[in-house]
Amino acid sequence: MDTLNLVSNELDSRLSEEIRASNVAAFEKLFRKYHSSLCDFAYRIVKAHDTPEDIVQEMFTHIWIDRENWFPQSYDGACTFLSGAFGGFVLAEKKEQNLGH
Repeated sequence: MDTLNLVSNELDSRLSEEIRASNVAAFEKLFRKYHSSLCDFAYRIVKAHDTPEDIVQEMFTHIWIDRENWFPQSYDGACTFLSGAFGGFVLAEKKEQNLGH
């Protein structure tokens, strides 16, 4: 693991601890850090302009609601956790789109 990733994982670890303690500023920082890349990822799969933003907001809403039980360190950090969890949200949306057509 390179130094940049190690620093990022340590920052994410501190943010996740602060989020579990209901620190809104830490939550907003994590949201801003990953928002754009998650939206880009979702758009490549669902191909709808409004949907990626909705999916990102829904996932972060779930994280905030269950923040006291959010331990992304067990998934090798917040980035790994968010990528995996977000993939589930995106696939669910894609499945819903396919059923609707």
